[in-house]
Amino acid sequence: MESDGYIKLFEKTLSSSSFQGDLSDKYQRTVDSLLKSLRDGSLQPPSWTEIAKGHRLKESEAQEYLQYLLRKGLVVKLVDEELYLASHSFEQARTKIVNFLKENKEISVGQTRDLLNTSRKYALPLLETFDRERLTRRVGDNRVLI
Repeated sequence: MESDGYIKLFEKTLSSSSFQGDLSDKYQRTVDSLLKSLRDGSLQPPSWTEIAKGHRLKESEAQEYLQYLLRKGLVVKLVDEELYLASHSFEQARTKIVNFLKENKEISVGQTRDLLNTSRKYALPLLETFDRERLTRRVGDNRVLI
């Protein structure tokens, strides 16, 4: 049905092929503000719960916004339950880690923390996310490029 143009398939949802999903100005301002909170945090953003509370969103509203941001590819979920990064920050981290691994062959959690100027709280879930994506593989206490 997708190849016939009747529906659009996404990772976890589907829609009619004509569905645009555009947001009203009010919702777009909220999305922009939520993204700003994540971007301002760079590689040490607040948890999604903290962001939602800061924007005075009900839990159901916060989840709808989060799903929208994930579906649009504006946010990346780390393996930790509450940690999300703006896609731009995630891609910057990926580039830095790949470049480091090309030169040094392996990277530890501590080296990742220092390279990205973040804390272990964020460095470890980031590395585990790269492991899950098969960008890196854990070997002992270090990661290597696959």
